[in-house]
Amino acid sequence: MTNLILASSLFTLWTGALLAPLAGTPAAPVEAPPQPGAKVSVELYVMSKCPYCAQIMEELGPLLEDLRDHVDFRVGFVGTEVEGRLSAMHGESEVAGNLLEICVQRLFGNALPGFMRCMGRNLRAIPEGWESCAAAVGVDVSAVRTCADSGEGQQLLRESYREASARGVRGSPTLFIGGEKYQGNRSRDSLLMKICAAGDLRAPVCQDLPPIPRVRAVILSDRRCATCQARHWQAFLNRTFENLDLTELDYLDPAGKALHVAAGKPLLPAVVLDASVDALARESTSPVWDQLKAHGDYRVLATGSKFDPTAEICDNGIDDTGDGRADCRDPACKESISCRLEKPGELRLFLMSQCPFAARAVQVLPELMKATGLREVRFHFVVGFENGQMNSLHGSEELAENRRMACVQKNTPKKSLAYVGCRMRNPRDPVWEPCATEAGLNPTTLGSCADGAEGERLLREDARLCALLGIQASPTWFANNRYPFSGIQAEDVAAKYCAHNGKRAACRTLVPRAEREGP
Repeated sequence: MTNLILASSLFTLWTGALLAPLAGTPAAPVEAPPQPGAKVSVELYVMSKCPYCAQIMEELGPLLEDLRDHVDFRVGFVGTEVEGRLSAMHGESEVAGNLLEICVQRLFGNALPGFMRCMGRNLRAIPEGWESCAAAVGVDVSAVRTCADSGEGQQLLRESYREASARGVRGSPTLFIGGEKYQGNRSRDSLLMKICAAGDLRAPVCQDLPPIPRVRAVILSDRRCATCQARHWQAFLNRTFENLDLTELDYLDPAGKALHVAAGKPLLPAVVLDASVDALARESTSPVWDQLKAHGDYRVLATGSKFDPTAEICDNGIDDTGDGRADCRDPACKESISCRLEKPGELRLFLMSQCPFAARAVQVLPELMKATGLREVRFHFVVGFENGQMNSLHGSEELAENRRMACVQKNTPKKSLAYVGCRMRNPRDPVWEPCATEAGLNPTTLGSCADGAEGERLLREDARLCALLGIQASPTWFANNRYPFSGIQAEDVAAKYCAHNGKRAACRTLVPRAEREGP
């Protein structure tokens, strides 16, 4: 497709050059191709606390050193500006990190890749300890501090935010090579080949590049599974592997069942690769390799999939396992969403206590409750297990706050909204006691619950519930004990809730909107 688009663009330029003189207007100049050996622009848009940015810099940093005389490297930043104030997804500490990095770029450009790699090895600490990273790459600490603490740093970052927005950059990291957005594999070899090709470089590392190994992959799915979408994994694999041989198989076909057994009976949809991928894994620091599990001659990528093709499907009216008990009559379906007892009017909110999107959802709860007539919204917490240990996406501090919120929800539910709402005004603030006092709670009592066996037990119950319901995202709403949905704005959440509760008096004016937009 890329070749077709390129051919179409060249044809348009060529025909335009021929026809323009006939129309009596001068032909638009055609930009000359890059000269052999010309420098290639490499532009990377980041957030200073983004883990994926740290990963790509581990690949890109050493490469930039090898191509120092052949590449113009520049970093831009993704963030927002509201009423003149700069903000970032990961909070004020990330803004501070952005300011430091953009000032290093402004004052000591060649040192920036090394500085970013050093900072990226302890993302949660940013901006603390940045001075040691500056010293490690030979940067004047005083000069960088003066820039970052002044209007100069603010203006540099403001202009960078605006530039990213103007270029349509929304995600982090976003990479442009030779002015073109790069969406391929982020391994060193793939990046090197793209940079070398973009400028026809004469750098020694660009000579006699070995071919990229061909990787064979299969997306194994099941046509009975309504949520088993392969499109996401198609895009992921095409981004990850430059030289890919990709096929799709269905579990219900004989070849699909055979592969399912040979690959260790993974949940579906599954991404199954052959052992040829091992050659790439040894040469890359990408975290994708940590998610591969070996089963004989195959490597299975952990995808977080939930569908077991050998189990009873709980809502298709068929006895899938042949035990004479279909759907909800099968014991395996007892706690599935489709077999849960409906509780009209109920609403729960699953969240992570340091999630910025959940914070926005919590702040609109009073408006939502007024619009729907709800008197209570119960909180649950999105947690999981790794190697037998409970974990939370944003680390141990989030896990501790989850336990405190869970204790409030269990023991003093009428004060839960006040406490959670106060904490979510500034989710990263480690000082929680003032919010406990504001909500009318005893900080000592709350701390004892959260740090003891009860707090651990409550979170384990939520972890089990999240696993049963397949809830992994924060925030996720759960209406009537059966219907999960997403949303942040009060109006949107109210419409989706009322789609399942149209008989509630407060919902009657919202039902038409809900039916129009869908749950």
